[in-house]
Amino acid sequence: MRRPAVKLPILSAPVATQHAGAQHAGAQNALDKLEPSVGSLRARAARNNPRRGFILPLVLFATLLVAVLAAGLQSAVWRATRNARLGFAGERALHAADAAIAAQLAQWDARAFASQPIGTRATFSPRLSTALSATVTVVRTSIDGALVEAIGSSLQNGIPQNAERRVTRVLAVRNAPLPLVSPLTILGAAVFASAGTVSTIDEVPAGWNTECIGSDSIDARNSAVTDSAAARATFDAQWNEWLTTASRSEAAGTVTTLAPMVTGSLCTPGTGEPQRGGGSVTACMNEWGARAVTNAWPFAVVASSRHQGVLMIDGDLNVASDLEVVGLLMVRGALNDSGGHLRVMGAALVRDEMSHGSRFGFATRVRYSRCALRRALSATGAPAAITTRGWLERF
Repeated sequence: MRRPAVKLPILSAPVATQHAGAQHAGAQNALDKLEPSVGSLRARAARNNPRRGFILPLVLFATLLVAVLAAGLQSAVWRATRNARLGFAGERALHAADAAIAAQLAQWDARAFASQPIGTRATFSPRLSTALSATVTVVRTSIDGALVEAIGSSLQNGIPQNAERRVTRVLAVRNAPLPLVSPLTILGAAVFASAGTVSTIDEVPAGWNTECIGSDSIDARNSAVTDSAAARATFDAQWNEWLTTASRSEAAGTVTTLAPMVTGSLCTPGTGEPQRGGGSVTACMNEWGARAVTNAWPFAVVASSRHQGVLMIDGDLNVASDLEVVGLLMVRGALNDSGGHLRVMGAALVRDEMSHGSRFGFATRVRYSRCALRRALSATGAPAAITTRGWLERF
């Protein structure tokens, strides 16, 4: 069944416009009513949340903290690098000082050392590798002692100034072993014409005003010691080494007299002057080099002779005239002074290797002198450190 059509009323244009305006006004009124409530909600939320706007300051603080940490780390790395460079340069300077001392001791001149007065200072500058330098100073502190000091420097990239190390060592002059236990040591048979041949009282040679400064006076314990298998073995083992210490070595057939000799204005090495005063050779008073006479089978002294230092006779010694030795006299063979006048101030050692027998006449005199003996041995020895090193660092 078909329903009848319903006719809706049609609003005219003015009526529609009025209707839309009424709707808009109503919406606006509703919004106006909501705004106070929204504003109150926002204010309440702001009051309840104090962290409003904290992100930016936090970011700025974190950035600043990272910058400070980075700067601190960079500073620590720089300081560590600088300290490492300084430490490396310091070690190089220390090794430079040690190397300089070793180089100086390796070329030790015993004869020059023995001729220096006590208290004398000598300075050397050995050559070292690039960026290293050193100065070595040697001071003679006693007859057979010295103090050596080296200042080593090292300059490396990144170091504002040189790193320095100062190394000091105390030295003592040491010689090859000798069976020397008395003023006169005889390793074989001997005949004495006088009981007063040997004196154990420590004496200073006449006229020696400065040579014995710093030497204590100690008398010898024994007057003479004869024969000992151990002593002979020690002498035989060291004799050739002792010969190499001679500043002057010559065959017995070429020697006419043992006396000081001057070449130009300088004393010939190994020809020291034991006498002081008038008639002595002044240029040779401070010469202590050792002298060796080889192929002496025998070596005969037929003219007045004298020697200061160590005198080594490689064979028999026959004294038919005056012979004065101040220091140490060593004879590999036998010693015959029955027809001459032998005077020793210091000590004497006779090996008598061929068992010929030694003979000492009425005029033979062996006077113990610790000072003269130490002076003579200082010209033949090599330096040895008697203390550990002391060192000082400077930047």
